[in-house]
Amino acid sequence: MKLTKLQLVIGFYFGFWVSYFAWFWRHVLHFDAMGNLMAGHVNIWGDWAAHFTMGSAMGYRQLWLVDSPFIIGQLFSYPFITNLISALFIRLNVPFLWSFIIPSFLCSCLVIFAIFYFYRTVFKSVAVAILASLLLLLNGGVGFVYFAQDIIQSPQPLYTLINPPHEYTRIDNEQIKWISIIDSMVIPQRAFALGFPLTLLALSFIYQRFFYQPAALKFRRSRLLFATVILGFMPLIHTHSFLAAGVILAVWSLVDIFSSSADSQFSWWASRFNQAKPWLAVAGGVVVIALPLYLYFFSHQVDQFIQWYPGWLAKEYDINWLLFWFKNWGLTPLVGIVGSVVYLKQSSSTTSKNRVTKLAFIAPFWALFIACNLVLFQPFSWDNTKLLVWASVGISGLAAWLIIHRWRPGSRMKRVFLGLVLASMIASGTIDAYWDIRADLHSYQLYSAEELELADWVKTNTPVEAVWLTSDRHNHWLFNLTGRQPVMAYRGWLWTHGYDYQQVEKDVTGFFKNPANVGFITRYQISFVVVGEHERSEWRADEEAFRRLYRVIKETETYTLFDVSSPATSAPTATSTP
Repeated sequence: MKLTKLQLVIGFYFGFWVSYFAWFWRHVLHFDAMGNLMAGHVNIWGDWAAHFTMGSAMGYRQLWLVDSPFIIGQLFSYPFITNLISALFIRLNVPFLWSFIIPSFLCSCLVIFAIFYFYRTVFKSVAVAILASLLLLLNGGVGFVYFAQDIIQSPQPLYTLINPPHEYTRIDNEQIKWISIIDSMVIPQRAFALGFPLTLLALSFIYQRFFYQPAALKFRRSRLLFATVILGFMPLIHTHSFLAAGVILAVWSLVDIFSSSADSQFSWWASRFNQAKPWLAVAGGVVVIALPLYLYFFSHQVDQFIQWYPGWLAKEYDINWLLFWFKNWGLTPLVGIVGSVVYLKQSSSTTSKNRVTKLAFIAPFWALFIACNLVLFQPFSWDNTKLLVWASVGISGLAAWLIIHRWRPGSRMKRVFLGLVLASMIASGTIDAYWDIRADLHSYQLYSAEELELADWVKTNTPVEAVWLTSDRHNHWLFNLTGRQPVMAYRGWLWTHGYDYQQVEKDVTGFFKNPANVGFITRYQISFVVVGEHERSEWRADEEAFRRLYRVIKETETYTLFDVSSPATSAPTATSTP
């Protein structure tokens, strides 16, 4: 059967992205000549240590975590479903790294499909869907200008062109901070990579139910049920997608309810109520599932994340707000604004229902963009991008629609102009997408060969339920790879996740300096202590006192492991391993 041109375009589009992510995930984690585990992406090095900690705890210790794997004695509060999937792979004896890589590859492909499906649903155009997907995935600002400067100033311009020296959607000293979505979210943020596409699919099904003309689609109730269930469980998959979906659906429902024509058989309020019934059914189903999950997993968080913060990162950089967004997002917001106006204006000659549909689509995305520039939703200000990506969904779609809308009847000069505008909108993101797959240009050591061997030894020779004291280095092999419970993991995680850790931090500091404090061991039920370079340098661990007081169970060139439940007098001679 001969394929149509449209089918070939769609096949090439999906084939390219599947191949891209297959290549990336095949090479992103690798071993160097010394046997050290290297990450070919800085955000994998930074973010995946937390995911390894959760996944290994569920894979090796307890599948359904109640207590936090990040800190002793506190409840778990993180959207953990993606790492639960990896834990199931671990329990099926899939190799540890592949237990994380395989789901991440599949989620990356799901992201590509869901974005396309969402735009195809809303705009009913394959061309708009593909272009909007590219604008969303390859977002960036004027970083490509700095790349051109680097090439011109380089003594080897061709080498610099082929081997970019750094990322160009993140240049901190130029106030460029909104990193491309592929680079900052799809690749490192495993909760996003699952929650974002599932939420897009759920929104697509809801949009079809409420805004398609009845004759255009014989809607299946199973799709609406799927959307309701998925959104109900979204707090455990990706909290920010759940919040964004709440804003989007609230606006969609209000616009639909209060803009529809009244039924002559009922009063105005009765007509509104009838229009609201299906929306209330969806909302009720989501609440019935999500509320108990929220109360159980997240209601105990102590920090109040939300605060008034007008200007967002422009405030921190002390830069003009408009200039900040031009440097970080280029022409896309401007084209999106014009696209919004033209998109609505075009509906003036169509039906009232069509105008409502277009208004409903536009409004929540601009509302999210405004909110993220006025309010801080996380302790770490950059994390507002987890909601800004949802604003980008709508704004990128409207920008793509305008370009396609103006392209079709355009003259050659107009098409050249639109092509240049489009190129500027995706150039920086394209450079970074290429940079991402060049793991040979940027590798970061996650764990040394020595640390990998220690992790295997601990898993084989110590009880899985034992509590360990370590430093809080984010990529500490003990709590990352063995599933063992640390007294306190990386403080950056504890801060951003809203844990109350100050007293534990104080106690840990005191014990490393004074290991004779038996009350600390009893209070936190500690069995083992790791003393390595970070424990010595950052926490001032008194290793000599540990040796006098406790039994050494394992010693390598860099690390000493102590059994603090056993006094040193009962200890056999410690063996050293290279």
